[in-house]
This record gives sequence, C-alpha cells and structure tokens, in this order.
Amino acid sequence: DGFVRRMAAVSLGRIRAQTPHGELGIRYLKQAIKKDRIGMREFALLSLSIAGDETALETAKEFAKNRNPSTRGAGVIALGLIANKDREHRPCTEEQRADADTTLRKILGKDKHPYIRGYACLALGILGNESAVNQIQATVQSTGTPETRAYGMLGLALLGTKKGADDVVNLIKTDAMRNGFVASHAVYALGLTKDRRSSTFDSLIEKATDNGDQYVQAAALAAIGYLSTGEFYPRRHLMATGYNFLIGYDYIETYFYKL
Repeated sequence: DGFVRRMAAVSLGRIRAQTPHGELGIRYLKQAIKKDRIGMREFALLSLSIAGDETALETAKEFAKNRNPSTRGAGVIALGLIANKDREHRPCTEEQRADADTTLRKILGKDKHPYIRGYACLALGILGNESAVNQIQATVQSTGTPETRAYGMLGLALLGTKKGADDVVNLIKTDAMRNGFVASHAVYALGLTKDRRSSTFDSLIEKATDNGDQYVQAAALAAIGYLSTGEFYPRRHLMATGYNFLIGYDYIETYFYKL
C-alpha cells in the first residue's frame, strides 16, 4: 500500500532524528530516492530532511530545481524542514540555514509555477526567518493565483509573528475570501498562528457561523480548536469561549476529528 509505505518512510526519518540509531532506515530512504518512483521519492526526501541527514540539503536543492512540479514542491518544503530555526535534533549550521533561506527566496521571486511559489512561502514560514515576512506578504497581496495566496497565508502563519497574524486577519476581510480554497486556508492559517488575541478569535467564530461554505467552516472549527487548547493556560477566557462555542455547534460530530 502506497500510503503505508510513505508513512513508514516518515517514521524512519523521525526515528533517526531522535535517536543515535536508524542508519539502516536512512539507507532505505536513499535507495528509495534513487529508484526515482514518483510519490515515494518525495516522501523519502522529506524523511531525510526530518532526520537531519547530511545529504538532505543538497538533495533538496537538486529536487527543487530539476524535477517535475510534485517533486520540486517536496524539495522546496524539505528546505524549510532542514533549516527550521527551532529544530532540536540535528540542526543544520548557520551557513546551511542561510543557503536554504537564499534558495527559497530566489524561488519565490522567480519561479513561474503558482504551486511552487506557494510552497516557497510555506517553506519560508517553516524555516522561521522573520525577515521573510515582507516578501511573503507582498506575494500574497500581489498574486492572482489562489494556490499561491492560500499557501502564502500558511507561510505567514508559521512564521509566528504578530505582523503575519495581522496580515491573515486583514486578508479575511477582503474579496479574496470569495474563493473557497483561499478562504479555508486563511482561517486554518489563523489557527496555526497560535495568536490568542480576542480579535483573532472573533474573526474565526464569524467564519465558523457563516454557512456559505462547509469547507471554510470545517477549517474554522479546526483553527478554533488550535487556539482553544489547554497548553495556553491561563488564557482560560479564550479557552472557554472556544469550548462553549464548539459544543453547541451542529457540525461538531462531523468535524471533531479535525480538532
């Protein structure tokens, strides 16, 4: 089963990232990449990146520029994973992090494929360099492509900056939200920001009560769940607001797994 094989590959990467063991798994992942099987090679690359393997950076750069869009997208995301500023296990060097950051910014500025530009925004958010916020924001505001805008908002959210959260909230109030794909990603992005200001919470509840698009509602519910989690104790007034709202909502059983 392809799905099981891909998830097993991710597990191999996680095992290697957190233990001194797992070299056999790394050899398997490298063999999977060499077989060049679309679908599996992307997950093998992401797993190498999660593991912090020394070959992952150069492999990701190669994939990001030389392959078909699906594999290029995996290479772009891998650059963000490799250079994430908060990774605890096998972090890359500052030189490698700067290399990944520069590569992603070039891709975002020059690539013609809307998905790849969107993935570059997302990867820059994962990487976590706050100076990227202006370039991602400019891309989100100027693009006419829903995919680029949607993934760009996820990138803004993952940066974890107040400016990024404000940008997403402001976009929710624009005509861009008429596109359901963009709207669902925008409200989900608010959950990823972990921004617990009441104004952010109110924006989500407004979208969750608007029954114009069930996918937007589902994403808003998931985002409310993120913002309502107990890990943010003692912000209990926000937790109570989210919990009480969800309990009384008709779709709670349908979408509970997303929370």
